[in-house]
Amino acid sequence: DDKEGVYVDPDEEKKKKEEAEKKEVPEPIAMEASMIMQEPAEIRLRTTYEDENTRKGVLYHELLSYIDEEGNTEGNIEKKVARAVEKFLRKNPGALQDSDAKSLEKEVLGMIASAKAKGYGWFDEGKKILCEQSIVSQEGKNLRPDRIILPAEGKDWAEVVDYKFGEYENDSDLHKKYLDQVRKYMNLLKDMGYTDVKGYLWYVFDDDVVPV
Repeated sequence: DDKEGVYVDPDEEKKKKEEAEKKEVPEPIAMEASMIMQEPAEIRLRTTYEDENTRKGVLYHELLSYIDEEGNTEGNIEKKVARAVEKFLRKNPGALQDSDAKSLEKEVLGMIASAKAKGYGWFDEGKKILCEQSIVSQEGKNLRPDRIILPAEGKDWAEVVDYKFGEYENDSDLHKKYLDQVRKYMNLLKDMGYTDVKGYLWYVFDDDVVPV
């Protein structure tokens, strides 16, 4: 038996195909400090962030925030850093070449293994880690410390670390502002019942750790 033919508008089919192809291509996701991903191995920020150190700081800050976040807590630090770089590349397709991605892993591992940072054990296993976890203050303000380190059980102690990628200047107003911010984080943790709370500023590029 002959089947009835169904007329298909070729222009309409072409339009549907083009729309489907667009959906399959992931759009670059802007990062926290307005990172705009451009050509391979090139990262451009808004003109406000054209300084090279600031540009690198935004990149490394994002990568550090992925280490020990939910979904990236298993395995040694090498595996966690590799997964952090993979996530970065998924969110920002074409941002880096494969060789640059491997170099990036080594650089991040070097930062974590730096003499001062390693001594504090912020990236050691066996602890509960909160990465950029939002905490609402009693005034209703939403605060997001870079890294909170807690005991696996109980509330005997807590540590909070904020990453900084500028130059450490002890007497600068900016540094004093950073100290006040960490103190706010520490007070929030104390309000949550943690007894021995310590806070730190980690000036990553200078490999300087400032207890608060």
